Parts: sequence; C-alpha cells; structure tokens
Amino acid sequence: MKYFNRSCMACVNLLVAFTLGACVLTSPGETSEPPETELKANLKVPASLPSGEVVKLRFTLINNTDTELYVLKWYTPLEGIAGEIFRVERDGQVIPYEGILAARGDPSADAYVLLNPGESVSAEVDLATAYDFSPAGEYTIAFLSPRISHVAKTEDQMAASVDDLGPVEIPSNSVTVRIGGSSNNRD
Repeated sequence: MKYFNRSCMACVNLLVAFTLGACVLTSPGETSEPPETELKANLKVPASLPSGEVVKLRFTLINNTDTELYVLKWYTPLEGIAGEIFRVERDGQVIPYEGILAARGDPSADAYVLLNPGESVSAEVDLATAYDFSPAGEYTIAFLSPRISHVAKTEDQMAASVDDLGPVEIPSNSVTVRIGGSSNNRD
C-alpha cells in the first residue's frame, strides 16, 4: 500500500473519479446501485470532548446473514483510515478529509476479514488524524460505504484483481459529538 499526502490529492481524486466512472458503467436494464449485503455498521463516539482531545470512534461491522462472509477491509476502519471513509460535518458544514490516500494493487486473502453468521468485528480509529476537530461545535459523523470493495461467501470467490471490485452498500448509523464540552460516553 502506498500513501499520498494532500498535495497529491487532486491527481489522485481525478484518477479515482475516472476509475469509479469506469466501474459503474452498466448494460441497458442494469442498475449501478451497490448490491445488498446484509452487512451493517455501527458507530460509537463520546457524547462530548474537550477541544484538542483524541476523537475516538468505534466501528463495528455486523454480518446479519445466515452464511459466513469474507469482507474486504479496504476503505473501512478495519484497516485504519486510509481514505475518505467518513462524512464529517460541524454545525451542518462539511469538514474536508485531510488524511492519507492509499494506492493499492490487487487484493490478497489477508485483506479480507471472515465474519461468521451473526458475528461482528470492531476497530477504533482517531478521527482527529484525518479531520479538523479544533473548532468547538457539534460534529456529525457518518460512515461512507466503500466505493471499491468486495464481499465473498467463500475463499474461492475472493477478488483476484482490482477489476473484480466495486461498491458495497454497508448501512450505518450516524453519531454526534460536541467538541468543547465535558467528556461523556455515548452509544
């Protein structure tokens, strides 16, 4: 995995837009909507934090099916924050993503996580490493379903190349944290 700083973002965004445009081309009668996966994400943050604190978000991915699923970790907090995977707003204004951008090759088996039926997996990330939480205010955070991802039911169905990847719909709750107040936990 290669990382880029913000000075490369314009070129990378153009490349991603071009690539995603090519990925969503469909035949007549087909839809470009991501397939239903019966995966669900749950987000959790403290209700409030003093300014300048770590903004820890707990991400839990849940398999709501009766079969095991192999889920590509890319563009989820299961791999950390290596791209714009959240929509963050302060008092209704979008806060731009300022973190790293990952360039990737073909996915390997270790890029997947196995979730048995009804099982979940969690990860914590510090949102302050990728978004500016310095001004006081109320921040709303939502997970963005991955535009480049994959879900397989068997190891044989895992993607062999980036050409096999596409958008995956992972519904999620949104959460709110007030920056500049006292620290309390919030579900």
